[in-house]
Amino acid sequence: MTKTEIFQIYYEDAQESILDQAFTPLMNTNTDQIQYREWTVLYKSLLIGEQRDLDIWGFTSWKWSQKIDRPGSDFLKLIAGQPDSQCWFMEPVTREDNIFDNPWRQGDFCHPGLIKLAQTIFDRLGYKLNAETDKLPNCFFNYFAMTKECWTRYMDTLDKVKEIVDADPELSHMMYVQPAEYNFDKSLPYWIFFVERFITSFLVAENIPYSTLKYNNSVFIHEFRR
Repeated sequence: MTKTEIFQIYYEDAQESILDQAFTPLMNTNTDQIQYREWTVLYKSLLIGEQRDLDIWGFTSWKWSQKIDRPGSDFLKLIAGQPDSQCWFMEPVTREDNIFDNPWRQGDFCHPGLIKLAQTIFDRLGYKLNAETDKLPNCFFNYFAMTKECWTRYMDTLDKVKEIVDADPELSHMMYVQPAEYNFDKSLPYWIFFVERFITSFLVAENIPYSTLKYNNSVFIHEFRR
């Protein structure tokens, strides 16, 4: 029998009351690196899955109920109902325009320079993707789950990304130091915004089968104007 678990990341006791009962609460205690948000937990994802002896696992944030118009049980039903996939994620209903049919274009609108940053990483990984023109599925807020095999490949790839970044002072500064102009916290650098969008590019470039479940969120359906 496949053992599946979705962890809901939170960082304050007051947030426990709004966590979805379908998920397993997971406290993010690494406040020393709060600028990396959920990444401090995702970095330990393989260890978390191994400790729980899981076949499939994933993560959501404590803001699930604020951002997703579905119960958490629907996410688990998606996973159980699509056993041939290796990754499952929540995908927002979006507008059919040049901002929303690609996570990097949407990201560049909010964090200028993100397209160029992503393309640099793609090129150095050998990915035949165009961060500006390719249509790519959207996954935000780290709302995804993967098989153990897929997690291993994903984290190995992110290790390669970090090696690329760490070897280039300009990339390193942008990823870890330069503010990404996030409206709710101007101090956050680009790394967390890159990582939350990278998952679908990884899946497409590596030809990994995936399944999605649509949800509504006003951030992705109202009209942005420059």
